[in-house]
Amino acid sequence: MQKQERINQPDRTIKTLPGQLFSSYGGALKDNMMIKGVIFDYGNTLVESPSLSDALVSVFRHDKALEIGNEIEKPFLDLYTPEQKEQPDWLKVWGEAFSKYGVLFNEEIGIQHLRAFADRYKIYDYTKPLLSELKGKSIKLALLGNMTGPAQIFHDDLIYKGLNDYFDCIAWSCEIGYRKPSKEAFQYILDKMALKSEEVVMVGDSEIADIGGAAKIGIKTLRIYDGNKPTNSKADFLSSRGQVINTIEAITFISKRPKKPDA
Repeated sequence: MQKQERINQPDRTIKTLPGQLFSSYGGALKDNMMIKGVIFDYGNTLVESPSLSDALVSVFRHDKALEIGNEIEKPFLDLYTPEQKEQPDWLKVWGEAFSKYGVLFNEEIGIQHLRAFADRYKIYDYTKPLLSELKGKSIKLALLGNMTGPAQIFHDDLIYKGLNDYFDCIAWSCEIGYRKPSKEAFQYILDKMALKSEEVVMVGDSEIADIGGAAKIGIKTLRIYDGNKPTNSKADFLSSRGQVINTIEAITFISKRPKKPDA
């Protein structure tokens, strides 16, 4: 349900020096601005996002299932704008898509579809090692994801995938009523973390929803990218997917943080 944006970005080389973290764009993060919390996006950041269309085909045996699935996906792509704020009514979106093809819709079909969709999220290899390392360093972790549908479906899947316990707080847009990139969504998660914007870094793949949204309220940002390095972003830091752990370790000063004493 996330839009893939074609963005170009300036090169930003991250290097660590005693007491400071520098980027060619973001300046320095000094010791008195040490990062105390990390907010993660979900789809295409911690897990690979699946297709709503494929998920519907897997549970709804109908010759129009693929077309209906594509129709459901369309409005979510349109939601990725800097002005987006409110969460859409999922029953309305699904109902309109089914109605367009003259197919009867009921809530149970939609729930089965969303469960199949959530189940198809694939955890990236770096996700659990990264979260475990950060958790062990007493850094607060939050999850802020744009999701549409009953929130309990996504909570249950997070537990099933073994990701739930890593986070101090979790907020799905369908639960709080606001989507990224709205200020309201980011302020909600900051309040839950009990941290200031300058104490947190946002990690995500979307230039609009994650980077632009977090920057609105002064949160430092790290954009994850695949393929060629983007060359026109406002993110404070960039990382290829293969370097995510090293980059976040540098940003959060993991090497300088004392380990928790053994129990």
